[in-house]
Amino acid sequence: MSECGETIYSTEIGMAFLEKELDAVHHPVSHLRHTRIAIRRLNDFINGEYSLIAPKDNPVPDCYAKYFHSYLENLRLQGLRKSSIKGHYYSCLKILCAFYSVQIYDLSRIKPQDIYDVFTGSNDKINISASLRSFLRYLFKSGILACDYSVFVPSVRKCQPVPSVYTKDETNLLLSSIDTTQNAGKRNYAIILLALRLGIRSGDIVNLKISDIDFQSDVVEFIQGKTHVAQRMEFLPELKGAIHTYLSEGRPDTEHPNLFISTRPPFRAITVMAVTSLIIRCMKKSGISIG
Repeated sequence: MSECGETIYSTEIGMAFLEKELDAVHHPVSHLRHTRIAIRRLNDFINGEYSLIAPKDNPVPDCYAKYFHSYLENLRLQGLRKSSIKGHYYSCLKILCAFYSVQIYDLSRIKPQDIYDVFTGSNDKINISASLRSFLRYLFKSGILACDYSVFVPSVRKCQPVPSVYTKDETNLLLSSIDTTQNAGKRNYAIILLALRLGIRSGDIVNLKISDIDFQSDVVEFIQGKTHVAQRMEFLPELKGAIHTYLSEGRPDTEHPNLFISTRPPFRAITVMAVTSLIIRCMKKSGISIG
Protein backbone atom coordinates (compact mmCIF):
# COMPACT_ATOMS: atom_id res chain seq x y z
CA MET A 1 0.00 0.00 0.00
CA SER A 2 2.78 2.40 0.89
CA GLU A 3 4.31 1.88 -2.56
CA CYS A 4 1.05 3.14 -4.07
CA GLY A 5 0.75 6.07 -1.66
CA GLU A 6 -2.26 4.51 0.10
CA THR A 7 -2.73 4.42 3.88
CA ILE A 8 -6.24 2.97 4.17
CA TYR A 9 -7.14 -0.49 2.88
CA SER A 10 -10.14 -0.97 0.58
CA THR A 11 -11.51 -3.89 -1.40
CA GLU A 12 -10.35 -2.19 -4.62
CA ILE A 13 -6.77 -2.00 -3.33
CA GLY A 14 -6.94 -5.63 -2.25
CA MET A 15 -8.16 -6.85 -5.65
CA ALA A 16 -5.57 -4.71 -7.45
CA PHE A 17 -2.83 -6.27 -5.32
CA LEU A 18 -4.17 -9.76 -5.99
CA GLU A 19 -4.23 -9.11 -9.74
CA LYS A 20 -0.63 -7.91 -9.58
CA GLU A 21 0.40 -11.07 -7.72
CA LEU A 22 -1.39 -13.30 -10.25
CA ASP A 23 0.54 -11.64 -13.05
CA ALA A 24 3.86 -12.42 -11.36
CA VAL A 25 4.67 -15.78 -12.94
CA HIS A 26 7.55 -16.48 -10.54
CA HIS A 27 5.24 -16.97 -7.55
CA PRO A 28 4.45 -20.60 -6.63
CA VAL A 29 0.81 -21.68 -6.72
CA SER A 30 0.69 -22.11 -2.93
CA HIS A 31 1.68 -18.44 -2.48
CA LEU A 32 -1.03 -17.29 -4.89
CA ARG A 33 -3.65 -19.45 -3.21
CA HIS A 34 -2.83 -18.16 0.27
CA THR A 35 -2.76 -14.57 -1.01
CA ARG A 36 -6.18 -15.01 -2.61
CA ILE A 37 -7.58 -16.49 0.61
CA ALA A 38 -6.20 -13.60 2.70
CA ILE A 39 -7.59 -10.93 0.35
CA ARG A 40 -11.01 -12.53 0.12
CA ARG A 41 -11.34 -12.98 3.86
CA LEU A 42 -10.22 -9.41 4.51
CA ASN A 43 -12.75 -8.11 1.97
CA ASP A 44 -15.50 -10.25 3.50
CA PHE A 45 -14.63 -8.92 6.95
CA ILE A 46 -14.84 -5.31 5.73
CA ASN A 47 -18.20 -6.03 4.09
CA GLY A 48 -19.50 -7.78 7.22
CA GLU A 49 -19.84 -11.12 5.45
CA TYR A 50 -17.05 -13.16 7.02
CA SER A 51 -18.09 -16.04 9.27
CA LEU A 52 -15.94 -18.43 11.25
CA ILE A 53 -18.68 -21.04 11.38
CA ALA A 54 -19.05 -23.34 8.38
CA PRO A 55 -22.52 -24.67 7.55
CA LYS A 56 -23.18 -28.22 8.71
CA ASP A 57 -24.27 -31.23 6.66
CA ASN A 58 -27.98 -31.99 6.70
CA PRO A 59 -28.35 -34.79 9.30
CA VAL A 60 -30.10 -38.02 8.48
CA PRO A 61 -33.59 -38.11 10.09
CA ASP A 62 -33.49 -39.91 13.44
CA CYS A 63 -35.98 -42.56 12.36
CA TYR A 64 -33.54 -43.78 9.71
CA ALA A 65 -30.23 -43.23 11.50
CA LYS A 66 -29.71 -46.83 12.64
CA TYR A 67 -30.31 -48.29 9.17
CA PHE A 68 -28.33 -45.56 7.42
CA HIS A 69 -25.18 -46.09 9.48
CA SER A 70 -25.42 -49.89 9.38
CA TYR A 71 -25.77 -49.68 5.58
CA LEU A 72 -22.58 -47.61 5.33
CA GLU A 73 -20.77 -50.06 7.59
CA ASN A 74 -21.93 -52.88 5.33
CA LEU A 75 -20.40 -51.08 2.35
CA ARG A 76 -17.11 -50.82 4.24
CA LEU A 77 -17.18 -54.53 5.02
CA GLN A 78 -17.71 -55.23 1.32
CA GLY A 79 -14.41 -53.48 0.66
CA LEU A 80 -15.75 -50.48 -1.28
CA ARG A 81 -13.34 -47.61 -1.76
CA LYS A 82 -13.77 -44.58 0.50
CA SER A 83 -14.68 -42.41 -2.48
CA SER A 84 -17.45 -44.86 -3.50
CA ILE A 85 -18.82 -45.01 0.04
CA LYS A 86 -18.80 -41.23 0.20
CA GLY A 87 -20.85 -41.08 -3.00
CA HIS A 88 -23.40 -43.53 -1.59
CA TYR A 89 -23.45 -41.54 1.66
CA TYR A 90 -24.65 -38.33 0.01
CA SER A 91 -27.00 -40.03 -2.45
CA CYS A 92 -28.58 -42.17 0.26
CA LEU A 93 -28.97 -39.11 2.46
CA LYS A 94 -30.95 -37.43 -0.33
CA ILE A 95 -33.08 -40.55 -0.71
CA LEU A 96 -33.93 -40.75 2.98
CA CYS A 97 -34.73 -37.04 3.15
CA ALA A 98 -37.08 -37.54 0.19
CA PHE A 99 -38.87 -40.40 2.00
CA TYR A 100 -39.09 -38.27 5.13
CA SER A 101 -40.59 -35.34 3.22
CA VAL A 102 -43.57 -37.51 2.21
CA GLN A 103 -44.01 -38.77 5.79
CA ILE A 104 -42.58 -42.24 5.35
CA TYR A 105 -41.01 -42.74 8.78
CA ASP A 106 -40.90 -46.56 8.79
CA LEU A 107 -38.71 -48.05 6.05
CA SER A 108 -40.48 -51.42 6.32
CA ARG A 109 -43.62 -49.72 4.95
CA ILE A 110 -42.03 -48.52 1.70
CA LYS A 111 -44.05 -49.34 -1.41
CA PRO A 112 -42.96 -49.58 -5.06
CA GLN A 113 -44.79 -46.33 -5.87
CA ASP A 114 -42.79 -44.53 -3.16
CA ILE A 115 -39.58 -45.76 -4.75
CA TYR A 116 -40.66 -44.59 -8.18
CA ASP A 117 -41.69 -41.18 -6.84
CA VAL A 118 -38.31 -40.64 -5.17
CA PHE A 119 -36.51 -41.65 -8.35
CA THR A 120 -38.56 -39.45 -10.70
CA GLY A 121 -38.26 -36.49 -8.34
CA SER A 122 -34.47 -36.58 -8.40
CA ASN A 123 -32.35 -34.38 -10.69
CA ASP A 124 -29.42 -36.79 -10.38
CA LYS A 125 -30.95 -40.04 -11.55
CA ILE A 126 -27.72 -41.87 -12.40
CA ASN A 127 -26.27 -41.59 -8.90
CA ILE A 128 -29.61 -41.88 -7.12
CA SER A 129 -30.56 -45.04 -9.02
CA ALA A 130 -27.33 -46.83 -8.06
CA SER A 131 -27.55 -45.87 -4.39
CA LEU A 132 -31.31 -46.46 -4.14
CA ARG A 133 -30.93 -49.93 -5.64
CA SER A 134 -28.03 -50.73 -3.30
CA PHE A 135 -29.84 -49.45 -0.21
CA LEU A 136 -33.09 -51.31 -0.97
CA ARG A 137 -31.14 -54.52 -1.56
CA TYR A 138 -29.48 -54.05 1.82
CA LEU A 139 -32.85 -53.50 3.53
CA PHE A 140 -34.15 -56.73 1.99
CA LYS A 141 -31.11 -58.80 2.99
CA SER A 142 -31.32 -57.33 6.52
CA GLY A 143 -34.95 -58.42 6.85
CA ILE A 144 -36.32 -54.89 7.03
CA LEU A 145 -38.17 -55.26 3.72
CA ALA A 146 -40.12 -58.41 2.92
CA CYS A 147 -39.37 -58.09 -0.81
CA ASP A 148 -36.35 -57.03 -2.82
CA TYR A 149 -37.68 -53.70 -4.08
CA SER A 150 -34.38 -52.87 -5.80
CA VAL A 151 -35.89 -54.41 -8.95
CA PHE A 152 -38.39 -51.54 -9.08
CA VAL A 153 -35.70 -48.88 -9.47
CA PRO A 154 -35.66 -47.78 -13.13
CA SER A 155 -32.44 -48.35 -15.00
CA VAL A 156 -30.46 -45.37 -16.20
CA ARG A 157 -28.23 -45.74 -19.22
CA LYS A 158 -24.68 -44.80 -18.35
CA CYS A 159 -21.96 -43.68 -20.70
CA GLN A 160 -18.20 -43.94 -20.59
CA PRO A 161 -17.09 -40.39 -19.76
CA VAL A 162 -15.25 -38.72 -22.63
CA PRO A 163 -14.93 -41.79 -24.89
CA SER A 164 -11.97 -41.82 -27.25
CA VAL A 165 -14.28 -42.38 -30.25
CA TYR A 166 -15.33 -38.74 -30.24
CA THR A 167 -13.74 -36.40 -32.73
CA LYS A 168 -11.61 -33.36 -32.04
CA ASP A 169 -14.53 -31.10 -32.95
CA GLU A 170 -16.77 -32.90 -30.48
CA THR A 171 -14.25 -32.63 -27.66
CA ASN A 172 -13.87 -28.93 -28.43
CA LEU A 173 -17.66 -28.58 -28.23
CA LEU A 174 -17.55 -30.35 -24.88
CA LEU A 175 -14.97 -27.94 -23.50
CA SER A 176 -16.70 -24.87 -24.90
CA SER A 177 -19.96 -25.88 -23.17
CA ILE A 178 -18.39 -25.21 -19.75
CA ASP A 179 -19.03 -21.80 -18.19
CA THR A 180 -15.56 -20.93 -16.94
CA THR A 181 -16.73 -17.60 -15.52
CA GLN A 182 -18.06 -19.61 -12.56
CA ASN A 183 -15.86 -21.28 -9.94
CA ALA A 184 -17.47 -24.67 -10.58
CA GLY A 185 -16.82 -24.19 -14.30
CA LYS A 186 -13.11 -23.55 -13.72
CA ARG A 187 -12.94 -26.78 -11.73
CA ASN A 188 -14.96 -28.80 -14.24
CA TYR A 189 -12.89 -27.50 -17.17
CA ALA A 190 -9.67 -28.69 -15.50
CA ILE A 191 -11.23 -32.07 -14.66
CA ILE A 192 -12.40 -32.73 -18.21
CA LEU A 193 -9.07 -31.61 -19.65
CA LEU A 194 -7.27 -34.11 -17.42
CA ALA A 195 -9.54 -36.86 -18.74
CA LEU A 196 -9.22 -35.74 -22.36
CA ARG A 197 -5.53 -34.90 -22.62
CA LEU A 198 -3.99 -37.40 -20.21
CA GLY A 199 -6.65 -40.12 -20.09
CA ILE A 200 -6.70 -40.11 -16.28
CA ARG A 201 -9.54 -42.18 -14.83
CA SER A 202 -12.20 -40.41 -12.80
CA GLY A 203 -11.26 -42.43 -9.72
CA ASP A 204 -7.72 -41.10 -9.91
CA ILE A 205 -8.83 -37.54 -10.72
CA VAL A 206 -10.92 -37.27 -7.53
CA ASN A 207 -8.00 -38.55 -5.44
CA LEU A 208 -5.41 -36.12 -6.85
CA LYS A 209 -3.75 -33.93 -4.22
CA ILE A 210 -2.43 -30.42 -4.76
CA SER A 211 0.98 -31.79 -3.87
CA ASP A 212 0.75 -34.18 -6.87
CA ILE A 213 1.06 -31.20 -9.23
CA ASP A 214 4.59 -29.98 -10.01
CA PHE A 215 4.36 -26.71 -11.95
CA GLN A 216 8.12 -26.36 -12.13
CA SER A 217 8.50 -29.60 -14.08
CA ASP A 218 5.02 -29.49 -15.68
CA VAL A 219 4.10 -32.96 -14.46
CA VAL A 220 1.45 -34.65 -12.36
CA GLU A 221 2.50 -37.64 -10.25
CA PHE A 222 0.15 -40.05 -8.48
CA ILE A 223 -0.43 -43.70 -7.62
CA GLN A 224 -3.03 -45.19 -9.95
CA GLY A 225 -5.89 -46.59 -7.88
CA LYS A 226 -6.66 -49.57 -10.11
CA THR A 227 -3.11 -50.85 -10.65
CA HIS A 228 -1.32 -49.25 -7.66
CA VAL A 229 1.41 -48.25 -10.08
CA ALA A 230 3.12 -44.86 -9.82
CA GLN A 231 2.27 -42.55 -12.74
CA ARG A 232 4.20 -39.50 -13.94
CA MET A 233 2.55 -37.55 -16.76
CA GLU A 234 3.63 -34.35 -18.45
CA PHE A 235 1.01 -31.74 -19.24
CA LEU A 236 0.93 -29.10 -21.95
CA PRO A 237 0.41 -25.35 -21.37
CA GLU A 238 -3.35 -25.67 -21.97
CA LEU A 239 -3.78 -28.07 -19.05
CA LYS A 240 -1.27 -26.23 -16.87
CA GLY A 241 -3.18 -22.99 -17.42
CA ALA A 242 -6.52 -24.60 -16.58
CA ILE A 243 -5.26 -26.06 -13.30
CA HIS A 244 -3.49 -22.81 -12.40
CA THR A 245 -6.67 -20.81 -13.08
CA TYR A 246 -8.73 -23.16 -10.93
CA LEU A 247 -6.27 -23.02 -8.03
CA SER A 248 -5.76 -19.27 -8.12
CA GLU A 249 -9.28 -18.13 -9.02
CA GLY A 250 -11.87 -20.90 -8.63
CA ARG A 251 -10.90 -23.14 -5.73
CA PRO A 252 -12.63 -22.35 -2.39
CA ASP A 253 -10.72 -20.90 0.55
CA THR A 254 -9.75 -24.12 2.30
CA GLU A 255 -6.65 -26.08 3.24
CA HIS A 256 -8.18 -29.38 2.04
CA PRO A 257 -5.35 -31.44 0.47
CA ASN A 258 -7.37 -32.73 -2.49
CA LEU A 259 -7.07 -30.84 -5.74
CA PHE A 260 -10.75 -30.93 -6.70
CA ILE A 261 -13.30 -30.17 -4.00
CA SER A 262 -16.92 -29.11 -3.66
CA THR A 263 -17.79 -25.49 -4.34
CA ARG A 264 -19.80 -25.02 -1.14
CA PRO A 265 -18.90 -25.56 2.51
CA PRO A 266 -18.30 -27.82 4.27
CA PHE A 267 -15.64 -28.38 1.61
CA ARG A 268 -14.86 -31.98 0.74
CA ALA A 269 -13.30 -33.96 -2.08
CA ILE A 270 -15.63 -34.55 -5.01
CA THR A 271 -16.69 -38.11 -5.79
CA VAL A 272 -16.47 -40.30 -8.88
CA MET A 273 -20.25 -40.02 -9.20
CA ALA A 274 -19.98 -36.24 -9.25
CA VAL A 275 -17.36 -36.35 -12.01
CA THR A 276 -19.49 -38.71 -14.08
CA SER A 277 -22.54 -36.50 -13.65
CA LEU A 278 -20.77 -33.27 -14.59
CA ILE A 279 -19.29 -34.84 -17.73
CA ILE A 280 -22.70 -36.16 -18.81
CA ARG A 281 -24.28 -32.73 -18.20
CA CYS A 282 -21.63 -31.07 -20.35
CA MET A 283 -22.08 -33.65 -23.12
CA LYS A 284 -25.82 -33.07 -23.17
CA LYS A 285 -25.35 -29.29 -23.16
CA SER A 286 -22.93 -29.47 -26.09
CA GLY A 287 -25.27 -31.73 -28.08
CA ILE A 288 -22.89 -34.70 -28.14
CA SER A 289 -24.59 -38.08 -28.33
CA ILE A 290 -24.09 -40.04 -25.12
CA GLY A 291 -25.09 -43.35 -26.61
